[in-house]
Amino acid sequence: MPGKQCWGSIEVPNDVALSRAYCEGRNVAYAGGLITTNPHPSGTPAADSWDRGWNSYAAGVGTALPQDCCDKPAFDGVP
Repeated sequence: MPGKQCWGSIEVPNDVALSRAYCEGRNVAYAGGLITTNPHPSGTPAADSWDRGWNSYAAGVGTALPQDCCDKPAFDGVP
């Protein structure tokens, strides 16, 4: 991760593990993987962060968003 943490939620304090889960979710979406492949137990903060990361890729649709902590881009999903 390029030096800052993110996880798609302002309710969660800084947490490296959640930031990692967020970017892992985006990487799976970027590679064409399904959201159902989330490896974290359902209902946990890590699972929520992974899902947010997966959703942040928005299938590569719309405008690319500013670079965040992940190496893969995020998109706004608006055609």
